[in-house]
Amino acid sequence: MAMVTTTAAIHCIGRQRLTSSTIRAVRSASWHTTVRQGNSHSFPRAQLRLLRSPQVRPRRPYSSGSSGPSHSSMPQPPSPSPSSGGPILSPPQSYSYEEIWDLYSSVFTRFVLAVGMVHCFTEYVAEITLCEGPSMHPTLKPSGEIVLIDKFTLNRIHGRARRRNDHDVAIISQGEERLKRALQRQEAFEKQQLSAQNASGNGKTKSLELVDEWHEPRISVSDIKPTWSMVWQALTSPLSVGDVVVLEHPNRKGTVCKRVLGLPGDTVLRPRKGLLIVPDGHMWVEGDNPANSSDSRTYGAVPMTLIQGRVLCRIWPLRGNALLMRGAPPRPEEGRGRSAATMGYTILPAGYEGQHIVKTVKKNPASTAT
Repeated sequence: MAMVTTTAAIHCIGRQRLTSSTIRAVRSASWHTTVRQGNSHSFPRAQLRLLRSPQVRPRRPYSSGSSGPSHSSMPQPPSPSPSSGGPILSPPQSYSYEEIWDLYSSVFTRFVLAVGMVHCFTEYVAEITLCEGPSMHPTLKPSGEIVLIDKFTLNRIHGRARRRNDHDVAIISQGEERLKRALQRQEAFEKQQLSAQNASGNGKTKSLELVDEWHEPRISVSDIKPTWSMVWQALTSPLSVGDVVVLEHPNRKGTVCKRVLGLPGDTVLRPRKGLLIVPDGHMWVEGDNPANSSDSRTYGAVPMTLIQGRVLCRIWPLRGNALLMRGAPPRPEEGRGRSAATMGYTILPAGYEGQHIVKTVKKNPASTAT
């Protein structure tokens, strides 16, 4: 019986603390029983050592007159301290109305500033947009084309822009001004060509009438090798013929991406409709895929105030050359006839008097600028 009691007490040691009276009773009964039977070695020494171990500490006896344990006599867990590295729990703090107002006002102010900065950047500097539709094929695919639009260097509010030279200010919204400057550039070009021909003509002089070449080539973008210098030239120059722009649709909501083919003062040759001179403050735009494009051939010349920006490059997808160059529309695909439906309308520049317009790349790099 004593052995059973001892074993039960040992099994209870790992589960809970025994009281002082229980431990003394177990030790006394087990020890005296084994000694009286004359078999002191029958009781395992490991169990004796465990019973005598200081880890099994008796509880403090209750005070006289108390009917049960009190909170003061119960063992309390040690309180954490900064030196011991334990967690220090602080009571919940209550925030005042002023502190809550400061927090929400700070968050709201930062949100408004972030939205304002994003709006100003996309409205006046640059913007990324998705182009959909087949009108600009093969320059842009019918779907999934993300392009970068430049709005900072293209001042569409006043209709004017300044080139690198301070004296060369182009008023792109006035046909008379464009005509005047085109004639000046043509005259300077003819003198330059004449002096070059006379220098290599073995002393034979020629007159200006023999120079019948227009000063501004109209080279297709299919024949132009894009370079970053051309991008810089486009950024530092005003809106010109050959630029790809994004503008608001004149008859409905939404935007369209087209190529500028005519500016104020230019003449548009319309089959069965006669000639049309682009009025002041307007421009003539067409898609690079005239067979599947709704452009100025449908709704006429569009106001320049509808321009959103100039397309610089393609951001996505990452294929081929991402730069969108200034130039004439790309050549039509093989197998298509050359008509107004597949080639678009013919636009003659302001000041044109029947000169020959260069449409191919020359060996001289200086004459291939567009």
